[in-house]
Amino acid sequence: MSNEWIPLYIKPTGLRVKIFGGGSVAARRARLFSNAGAEVQVFAIEFSSELKEMERQGKVKLYQIDLRYADLDKMLQNVDIIVIAVDDEELARIVSRKATEKGKLVNNAVNALEGNVIVPYRGKTSYGLYIATTSLGATGVAARRTLERLLKILEEDSYYKTLFIVMSRVKKYLKERVPNPKIRFKANLAADAEEKVHQLAEQGHVEDAYEIALGAALKTVDTSSDPAGKQVTPSLEESR
Repeated sequence: MSNEWIPLYIKPTGLRVKIFGGGSVAARRARLFSNAGAEVQVFAIEFSSELKEMERQGKVKLYQIDLRYADLDKMLQNVDIIVIAVDDEELARIVSRKATEKGKLVNNAVNALEGNVIVPYRGKTSYGLYIATTSLGATGVAARRTLERLLKILEEDSYYKTLFIVMSRVKKYLKERVPNPKIRFKANLAADAEEKVHQLAEQGHVEDAYEIALGAALKTVDTSSDPAGKQVTPSLEESR
């Protein structure tokens, strides 16, 4: 079995999430998934005041139960994501093992490596770039501090913001005019390979960098070979 982890962003709208545990960690996970549109159920003997308030607001459903004596096989039915946030390590291990054996996505907040899903620290820049950090359970403090510093760098260095704006505009322009995704992919690579684009981005010159990036991209576009058969001829003049 591979120990490799891969990063994914998921859109949990409509997904069924069951959270085992009623404390502060469970509340944070419940709020995270609920705010993202998931259907959240929380199971525990006692619940924090935050979880009770969330239930009053209709954001989650609370079920009072002693998980040590629960029918776990039944509880692990009709669910997409399991979150384990109990204060009993042995119980957490049992639930995690049963859930993963059933092919569920399991976020084990007690021991991250015993689950198969990590909920990372995450952030977003003012211009729309998302980033996330995780230590795979080794040290949340370092992961959180690293995220904070990275966000600060991404906001203060004009290169990243300029490049984001320029390349997202190039991609949007190509997507609207070039039907073939393979051709668009090559065009985006050509824009990225143009060193002048990055030099101008370092200086924060959005329009100049965009013009050169788009020009480099359009040089690779051969609409005559487009299997979609659309005779579109994008031009640099058209982008202005």
